[in-house]
Amino acid sequence: NVPNPMRMEEGTRFYFHHSDVVYSRDVQLEIRIYTLGGRLIRVIRDPENGYLWDGRDQAGNVLTPNVYLYQVKAHTDGFRKTTTSDIKRLVVHPPR
Repeated sequence: NVPNPMRMEEGTRFYFHHSDVVYSRDVQLEIRIYTLGGRLIRVIRDPENGYLWDGRDQAGNVLTPNVYLYQVKAHTDGFRKTTTSDIKRLVVHPPR
C-alpha cells in the first residue's frame, strides 16, 4: 500500500500483482484489515489495482493513529486455488 505510513482521513492505495496472469480476469481479490490484537475491522472485496482506501473501518469510522495489519487473498477460478499474502503492516499517523 502507498503511502505507508498514511495520514488519518487521507487514505492509501493498494497495488497488487497476481502471478496467474493468464487467468487474471478470473481472480477474485479480498483485502482484510485487522487491529494489532487480531480483530477484523474492514474487508474490501474485489478491489481494482490501485484501489484507494479512505482509512475507515467497516462501520465507516476513521481509524485512529496506530499500527494495523492487512492481508490480501486471491481466489483463481481457473486453477481453483486460493492464495494468501503474508501479513503486512499499515501505519496510520494523526492528521497534519
